[in-house]
Amino acid sequence: MRNSKTVANSIQPDSRLLMLGKWSGTGIGSVNMEWYQNSGLIFAITIENLMLLVAAMGCFLVYVKKNRTRKSNEEYELLDMLNRYYSQSANNVKKSYDQINMLKHDIRNILLVVMNLISQNQLEKAQKLLGEKLHQIDRIYKLVDTDNEYANAILNQKLSEARAADMEIHCAILTSFGGIGNQDICSLFGNLLDNAIEANVGNSDHPWLDVLVEGEQDKIEIICRNSIYKSLKLHDNRLPLTGKDRREHGYGSRIVREIAEKYGGEVLYRVGEKELEVVVHLMRSLACGE
Repeated sequence: MRNSKTVANSIQPDSRLLMLGKWSGTGIGSVNMEWYQNSGLIFAITIENLMLLVAAMGCFLVYVKKNRTRKSNEEYELLDMLNRYYSQSANNVKKSYDQINMLKHDIRNILLVVMNLISQNQLEKAQKLLGEKLHQIDRIYKLVDTDNEYANAILNQKLSEARAADMEIHCAILTSFGGIGNQDICSLFGNLLDNAIEANVGNSDHPWLDVLVEGEQDKIEIICRNSIYKSLKLHDNRLPLTGKDRREHGYGSRIVREIAEKYGGEVLYRVGEKELEVVVHLMRSLACGE
């Protein structure tokens, strides 16, 4: 009996150790499981943040690419516009050169005839002949030459179109175009002169067009005056839509107004009995350079 108790007592400590080991193992397992769960959550959050970062970078790259594409398209359109205007200007220069050569060839004979008429005291015939030739000289296209090649291109193009429509042209550029973007110059003069030409379609009563550009160091003023033969009434300093394509005409006037607002300026209209005056005020932008 004593031996059996001894054996039992010797067995009991081992059982307690085993049970303690079992309990300890259960605690360690739960701690390890919680750690694994937390590390999985951290990993998932990290992956999610990385995905958001990649998506943001992708959006940024797409934006940069589209922005470059947009700028490239704008530059291409501007260059294409300039190329077309240059081509037309070159044709106008060639035409004027041919007309001058023809006139130089003819001037000697004209002077001989005039001298002969004067010697015969036929002053009215001499005056009439000189008047006709002066009118011919006046109709020779005068090349506009400013400090801006874009302004030269658009003005020569549009003024040649006006002259082809039998409009009497006067153009004076008394300032530089520094501080105004090239594309804005093309759009501004293109729409102003298109509207002036359109306003005289069908006008047989001596149509005319005057363009004056003057300014100071910080601002520029563009005055475009043209004849009209239809009565116009302003509505809140806005022109009524006229012509065959009213929608396009409205776009042109809106573009002029938007460009003026872009440069902190304004557009003013004045309607006379048979004339329309459009005055565009612009503040020169330092960002566009001088």
